[in-house]
Amino acid sequence: GDINIFVNGTVGHVLIDVAGYNVPGATGATGATGATGATGEKGDPGTNGTNGADGNDGNDGNDGNDGAPAVDPAQVVWVAKSGDNTFPLLSTALASITDNTVAKPYVIRIAPGIYTEASVVAMKDFVDIEGSGQDITTITCACAGAFPAPVLSAGNLTAEVRHITVANAANTGTSSSSIGIRTSGVTAGSLSLLHVTATATGATSNYGVRNDSSSPTMTDVTATATGGTNAYGVGNDSSSPTMTNVTATATGGGSFNVAVRNVSSSPTIRNSALTGTSSIFNQSASTASVHDTTLDGSVSGDGFSCLGTSSGGVELGVNCRTNPDRVIWVAATGGDFTLLSTALASITDNSSTKPYVIKIAPGIYAETSTVALKDFVDIEGSGEDVTTITCACIGGVLVDQAVLSAGAITAEIRHLTVVNASSISPTTSVGIYTNGGTAGSLSLLHLTASGTTASNNYSVYNNNSSPTMTNVTATATATTNTTGNPNNYGVYNNNSSSPTMTNVTATATANTTTNTTNYGVYNNNSSSPTMTNVTATATDGSSQNFGVYNVSSSPTMTNVTATATGTGTEGSSFTYGVRNDLSSPTMTNVTATASGGVSNQGVTNLSSSSTTTMTNVTATASGGAQSVAVQNSSSWTTMTNVTATATGASDTNYGVTNGGAPTRIRNSAITGDTNSIFGNGTTNIYVGNTMLNGPVDTYVGSTADFNCFGVHTFYFQPLNSICK
Repeated sequence: GDINIFVNGTVGHVLIDVAGYNVPGATGATGATGATGATGEKGDPGTNGTNGADGNDGNDGNDGNDGAPAVDPAQVVWVAKSGDNTFPLLSTALASITDNTVAKPYVIRIAPGIYTEASVVAMKDFVDIEGSGQDITTITCACAGAFPAPVLSAGNLTAEVRHITVANAANTGTSSSSIGIRTSGVTAGSLSLLHVTATATGATSNYGVRNDSSSPTMTDVTATATGGTNAYGVGNDSSSPTMTNVTATATGGGSFNVAVRNVSSSPTIRNSALTGTSSIFNQSASTASVHDTTLDGSVSGDGFSCLGTSSGGVELGVNCRTNPDRVIWVAATGGDFTLLSTALASITDNSSTKPYVIKIAPGIYAETSTVALKDFVDIEGSGEDVTTITCACIGGVLVDQAVLSAGAITAEIRHLTVVNASSISPTTSVGIYTNGGTAGSLSLLHLTASGTTASNNYSVYNNNSSPTMTNVTATATATTNTTGNPNNYGVYNNNSSSPTMTNVTATATANTTTNTTNYGVYNNNSSSPTMTNVTATATDGSSQNFGVYNVSSSPTMTNVTATATGTGTEGSSFTYGVRNDLSSPTMTNVTATASGGVSNQGVTNLSSSSTTTMTNVTATASGGAQSVAVQNSSSWTTMTNVTATATGASDTNYGVTNGGAPTRIRNSAITGDTNSIFGNGTTNIYVGNTMLNGPVDTYVGSTADFNCFGVHTFYFQPLNSICK
């Protein structure tokens, strides 16, 4: 039951002691279920359960409508493995184009893939070929046969090949040549190869790119040749391509592996990499301009102009080679020096055991004063008319009036041109001046020298000097600007000079109406040169012209052609093919010709102290008022097998005139319209086994006698003992 306690005060104290009051009884039976209570509030959401398995796919929907047609631009042809409006091969795409012109150019675009042609593919004018990228689009062909056998060929056309690889894998043993790309007859810049790889293998001779008489533009090109007997990355024959960023490689050839081979060609190579046993090979007078390029392999041939080019990390000289010891280069750019004079000044230890050579690259080098050569220092240009040293050299003494001067030194000057073009007149202009050189110590080889515009012009002036002159062209010219009475000397040998002259062409000429005298070769004052295969010419001098003039000298002349030609006016007084004053020359196989003057004389022998020997000589004089083929005056002359002819003069034509010393003529042919032989002195003339075409006569009062044996006329009529 309940116990209720009530407390009225503040504090109540209750003590209850219950004992045995509430003892539980046995559990009673379960009562009936009560009615359901009202629904409680909604509880918080529980966590998501795991996903169930995917259901089955539904059925496909219906097809959509067709899309719009693809864009098909005009004059763009596609080559692809599949697709509408495409061709399967480059060759068939090219065949489909028939109306290509400069006004209607085409481009053939080639999708990625490898396309195998059965034969050479010939490009067309104004049709570009564009792949999808090097090594992405490849045109191949096992194009076999005799040279040429390329995959892709281009004639004289305007087009570009770009972003493509061209590969020729000719059947080994069946082809003499395998070429990736070949051009023939392409004019400069009309054909462009851009981002192109060209490879060739499998034949005897393999070319990545071959240019024949062509000048294409090659940019970002990889040209590779492999195997066979000869492998050439790029082969140029009579071609001048412009090659920029070109990688040319040649490997595996049994005989030759040449990255770039040039035959009679002049390529321009920039920023490229050339790899082969020979990185570059110039043949048949080829030239190559190579800048900022890496060469992996030897360099063969000449004619290189290199700048910023290296091999194995070593910068090369202007000749694309590392400079050996004591070889100095002069070049406008890329050389050791820019002038010969400064190159010479840098050499201070030259000796017989330490010789130097100064090589001069192609170009024109203008010196400001005479360049004095040094002992044991050779000067070598890149070729006559290729390397030129110029100077408007003037000075108070002769040595300062020359472009090059040489004293008693041992050296050689070769393969260049020397020009003195002094503009101050009157003065002296000398190309090369030698002084005091012993016989053979100085050599002039394959050299062109000239002196111009001054009052006295000397191409080569030898003073008490005896150089060796071989294959030298010496020219002296007075121009219309020259004042005074100019004298021109092709070669002047003075004061006991005895050079050895072989294959020398000496010319003196005048482009002026002033009172000019010209000398092809002038030998003066005890000079005794040996002249072999020399051509000496003097022309257009309004005063006198001498092919060869010997004064107090004794030259040996063999196979010499001496020609003197006047202006053809009355102002041109005398012309002499060869004139000998107080001289004793030996003349063998000499042709002496004089014409165009008032008085023309083929050979003139003067002075009692001289003895002249003429063998196998042809002496001709023509025109003017008087012509004399051979004049002997107080000269002891022996003539054997001489043909002497004088014609065309308005007054007198004498084959031979003689006076003051005896003359002996054997086995000769003498022609003179006036007289074949005219005696004008007191000494006898001896003639044997000779043809005389024209009468013989003597000057009035002359006591000369003719002594003739076996002499006949032009018509073989025999003459008596006095040639009558």
